[in-house]
Amino acid sequence: MPAVTHTSTAPRLLGVFTQRPDIARRLEEQLRPGRDQAAGETWLSAESPAGFVMVSARGTSRVPATSARSADGSFAVVDGEFYWDEPVQNDTEAVLERYECGGIGALNTLSGLATLTLWDARRQRLLLMRDPDGMAPCFYAQRDGALYWSSDLQTLLPYGTDRTVDLDALELLLASGFIASPRTLVSGIRRLAAGEVMLVEDPATPRQVRGLRYSGQPKQRVSKEDRATEFGARLESSIRRRYDGRSAAVLLSGGVDSTLLLGLLSRGLGVCVPAYTFRYEDYEGWKNEGPEAKRAADHFGVPHFEVSVGPRDVAERLPSMVEQYGEPFTFGVHSFKLEPLAQAGIEVVFSGQGSGWYEFRRDALAMQYARLPSPARRLLRMAPGLLRRPLPDLATRLGRVVRERTLEERAYPEMIASPEVRAALVSARGAAGRRRNALELHGRSLAEYRGESMRDQILLAHQQLHSVDHSMFWNYRWSRAHDMTMRAPYRDRDLMDFVFHLHRPEPGKRHQRRFAETLMPRDLAYAPKLHQHAPIIEWLRDGPLYAFVRDELSEARLLESGLFEPAVVHRLLDDHRAGFADHAWAIWAVLTTVIWQERVLGAARPREALAY
Repeated sequence: MPAVTHTSTAPRLLGVFTQRPDIARRLEEQLRPGRDQAAGETWLSAESPAGFVMVSARGTSRVPATSARSADGSFAVVDGEFYWDEPVQNDTEAVLERYECGGIGALNTLSGLATLTLWDARRQRLLLMRDPDGMAPCFYAQRDGALYWSSDLQTLLPYGTDRTVDLDALELLLASGFIASPRTLVSGIRRLAAGEVMLVEDPATPRQVRGLRYSGQPKQRVSKEDRATEFGARLESSIRRRYDGRSAAVLLSGGVDSTLLLGLLSRGLGVCVPAYTFRYEDYEGWKNEGPEAKRAADHFGVPHFEVSVGPRDVAERLPSMVEQYGEPFTFGVHSFKLEPLAQAGIEVVFSGQGSGWYEFRRDALAMQYARLPSPARRLLRMAPGLLRRPLPDLATRLGRVVRERTLEERAYPEMIASPEVRAALVSARGAAGRRRNALELHGRSLAEYRGESMRDQILLAHQQLHSVDHSMFWNYRWSRAHDMTMRAPYRDRDLMDFVFHLHRPEPGKRHQRRFAETLMPRDLAYAPKLHQHAPIIEWLRDGPLYAFVRDELSEARLLESGLFEPAVVHRLLDDHRAGFADHAWAIWAVLTTVIWQERVLGAARPREALAY
């Protein structure tokens, strides 16, 4: 059976590289385990001419920490897990051996969900790495020549970092619903990008080394039949690497991604795992996927359970949700309620997230439109106006295609709030010093992919930032909060390499659906794509959530926050409730930011002994 590294959960990982012996001594006094140390608690340290390196990692009995030390004094600590094609005796030793044989380049071949800390005693240098698949974060901060790092943001807050709100990061949150690496909402804390390595020989001058970057080149010509077969084989291999025999479940929607995972676990690996689907109370509509999910579970003969989530659950638990998440959040609210799985003894949860390698049909048409000669584009831009009365639906769809959008706009759609709404929301006092907009900030990431086609630039940038810093991150945080591990087989290097290199890829996951037809009825294989998120839009209009949010976002509280204009926030809330506009996720971003300021940023007490 393939080996899987099992490592830490809360209370997290903390590492320090400092030149000051007083900071090193005090940190050791505060964090080094005593003789009665808890199981899974790890402490490793080293001294070099450049300073002192110390790492503390604490796990649980279900997700313990792992570490390894070599004969020359090098050591590694893994917060997360790596996946192997063949069984290994000790996972962290395998990581050390791979590095000793191939250096930094060899680390890029790892696949997993982990923050890696590695001290190279021979070269007297520290390496920090966020795994190439990007699910596990690595946060870092600098203060007075010392470098601190952790797998969560809250751990770094007490150590003297600049805790002012990063207004560029706030702009990203309000525009797209997430904050892309390297930014966080705390000015003094940054985050490594997926696959990025930080190389530290002197804690005062760390430098980033760009790790694995996916590419769409060279293209491979593969027949339709072979595409489906090869896709299925690689996905099954990915699942085998991630299944280790522990108690597991699948988060099942009515879509093909999660249904295919369930099918391969059941038919390919021959294991029966239960399926869980979220059911939203006080709501009737397409976001409740229970009937479709039950049909899929029944087809594969596995137990199916529904997890009820309602507006009252959200209202009662929102402060603790923000604390668990560690940052403001938007769409990920739907998957916070994982207690039923944990209570049932589930340790590993398989998710269909991460398969966003395909452009929507609208974007495919838009890219074809962008290649047309200017006269043809001018004629098509006139069509929506002419069709608005006789064919309004067609006019709307065509308008989305022919709208002149920059590459940045296609890669990073403004899903939360328009520039006008963002400008009005952020108070004049809060906006002082912020001069860049979201597209400008996001656009810098596209520079890495300028040699790729327009399609590949959009999809690669989307995978590198939106997928790993948004949908993958909320899966990581919610599962860790419940002492479980979330695994995403679609975030697999071999599988992603295959898909990105296909010549003339088909939109709409067609080769994935053709393979799915070999395991399930056609109507399941070709079920429409469903965007999974809770019905916050509806709950803010018709349910008890409106009153809760109105009370939470009082004028006094917003003024205390100092970031948002109370009158604008209340107008957006009222306009949304009246149905004049959809401002649900903008309101949600404001709400979770205000709670985060109070419950996370304001609650972190500084450790003065280490900060100075």
